[in-house]
Amino acid sequence: MPRGRPVLAKLNRPHLHSPVRRTRLFKLLDQRKRHPIVWVSGPPGSGKTTLVASYLETRKLNTYWYQVDEGDRDPATFFYYLGELAKSAKSTRTKDLPYLSPEHLLDVPEFARRFFRDFFLLLGSNSVVVLDNCHDVTDADFALILRIAAEQVPQGARLICISRLAPSAELARLQVNEQMLHLDWEELRLTLPEARQIVAAKGTSAHSDAEKLFQRSDGWVAGLTLLLGGEDRKAPASKKAEPKSREALFRYFAGEVFAEAPEATRELLMRVALIPQFSLSMAVQISGNEQADLILGDLHRRQYFTYRNVEVEPGYQFHDLFREFLLA
Repeated sequence: MPRGRPVLAKLNRPHLHSPVRRTRLFKLLDQRKRHPIVWVSGPPGSGKTTLVASYLETRKLNTYWYQVDEGDRDPATFFYYLGELAKSAKSTRTKDLPYLSPEHLLDVPEFARRFFRDFFLLLGSNSVVVLDNCHDVTDADFALILRIAAEQVPQGARLICISRLAPSAELARLQVNEQMLHLDWEELRLTLPEARQIVAAKGTSAHSDAEKLFQRSDGWVAGLTLLLGGEDRKAPASKKAEPKSREALFRYFAGEVFAEAPEATRELLMRVALIPQFSLSMAVQISGNEQADLILGDLHRRQYFTYRNVEVEPGYQFHDLFREFLLA
């Protein structure tokens, strides 16, 4: 870990609490030379940040962590905090990185190219820069800056982006050229052996029922953890979630999906949850909401426990635990 690390929470790596080492994914992340850019995307609670942080900790890599937030919609703010992050680097260079002043606004891309060349030079070879929560800023300007940053990553260094969203179109060329590795929900979803590891690490009597807990959570890390949190040590884990875990799950869904959702969206979700799988025409008919396609499509894009089904007619279904919440 770099000396002189900033005290700002925005620039600090998250603290881990005895995470399970996911060696299956660690092997993919080890493809450092082939994929200098990594994009990790998945739904809330899928273990994205824990995976990246535990990997970097295990491999003892020189890491610089940046928490993206809505304030980074302003490019000047983004470059300012990156400059603060660079000040923690162990480098013989003393030159500070430039600020994005008004005269640079006429050509932000060229400013960004020069900035990131010096930025990575200050951090040194074999450094890893992590941009966490990239989904908090989705405008085209930020996407362009990310693309320029990715293009300036020198040999030996690495850029890891963590997001609930898949890579934007601006980064498509990096994928085509195989410079970027994309770990999505299908890779992040727990396997049964990994679920057993998590259950065993909790030290509960649910170990023998790990497979049933795994199936109930559908490989979702947060779901498995919340189910374990309410597990009755004397009762089989195959039973329906006990009141404690049920309450924790419902609080999670309420905070992640419902807290900021418009009333029309809440009404739509609760109505279509009555059917395990539903087409778009059914969603409109049941809810009376002509915007059902846009709402469900946005939830799917942002990976809010909404899966697209294209077997017969374009339609959707919810994660079983999310559907249970909606029905309740």
